[in-house]
Amino acid sequence: MPTSEPITAFDEFLENLDFARGLVKAGRALAAMRAGVVDVEDMYRAAWSQSVAGLDHWITREITERAVVLALNPELPRPPRFSKLEIPVDAFERVCQGNGEVGEVLRRCWGERFARSTHQRPAQIKEGLSHVVEGDLWRKVAEGGITAFMARSRSHEPRQHGIGTTIPECADEVRNRLCKGR
Repeated sequence: MPTSEPITAFDEFLENLDFARGLVKAGRALAAMRAGVVDVEDMYRAAWSQSVAGLDHWITREITERAVVLALNPELPRPPRFSKLEIPVDAFERVCQGNGEVGEVLRRCWGERFARSTHQRPAQIKEGLSHVVEGDLWRKVAEGGITAFMARSRSHEPRQHGIGTTIPECADEVRNRLCKGR
């Protein structure tokens, strides 16, 4: 049986956006039918909630994955906040005693840490990304000026870091997918 590519956090985000678009389409269809059984506004609220939750989940997973990649590749440039990430003693002991692979242990402990934060507003996203990216990347992405920003700053050149799509490439695809959905 052929193995398929693993689903990435970004793939999940796009699926969440597609689901939200489906809710909007359903709301429009119900509004056109003038179906009074369902409050059409609830469909739009559900679509908004799905989109925001999808964004939060995507950013949380991206931060976690990028933190693990930075930890496993000490030659990569690291933002100052990366060195402030904590590792619980029990996680450290699991790795030292050979009871856990470093990447998986870090992914679990940092995944739990970042999941306790909300990444739904620009300031929160900026704060979360600052652990793994130098500069105010999220503001530049939100303004749509990532290309100009990258041209001015060597620290934001697209790099794969072994984990697939770069943040700037993801941002471009998000903008493209959102525009197509209009």
